[in-house]
Amino acid sequence: MAEIYLDGEAVQFDGPAPSSWEQLLALIEQSLAASGRVLAGAAIDGVGVEAAADPSRYAAAARIDVRSLSLAEAVAQVSGDCARRARELGAEGGELCQAVVRQPWPGVVAGVLAFGGRLGEFLQQASGLVSDAGWAACADELTTALGPWMDAVAASDAAEVCVRLDRDILPVLERAAQRAGPGGAGTASS
Repeated sequence: MAEIYLDGEAVQFDGPAPSSWEQLLALIEQSLAASGRVLAGAAIDGVGVEAAADPSRYAAAARIDVRSLSLAEAVAQVSGDCARRARELGAEGGELCQAVVRQPWPGVVAGVLAFGGRLGEFLQQASGLVSDAGWAACADELTTALGPWMDAVAASDAAEVCVRLDRDILPVLERAAQRAGPGGAGTASS
């Protein structure tokens, strides 16, 4: 059985050690939840793993290291990730608007649709932070802005796509990007 460490501390089990990776993660997550923490990552013999690790790696492991975060640290990390993503999408949206103005609609429609998909993914991520009033406002504003923008896309109205993007969506993304305070935490006021 592998030596198991949680945040650098050796883990001792009251009963038999978990016999599978899934059991180990479930037990650790249960323990972390009781102390207001969440699973942040794991490594088997020094190699980072996803939650669905190859079971044979677990069985043959000499050492398993698990990292956790407090709920506040996890929220700050997700907030920082959202702010970085908003910054990227804002830059991409500006470039897309330029392309829409300069090129015929059939040549840019695929990029416009792909950008819309990325906006939807971002909105899902930001919606996970609705306990923070600033992120909730950003999610609501973006949801409101997306409707008319998607109507313009559906109508193949390139000019309106740019107007809605520039006037409605990009400012929301800019405010979302500003939500990252020192260290990437979502600490800026809305």
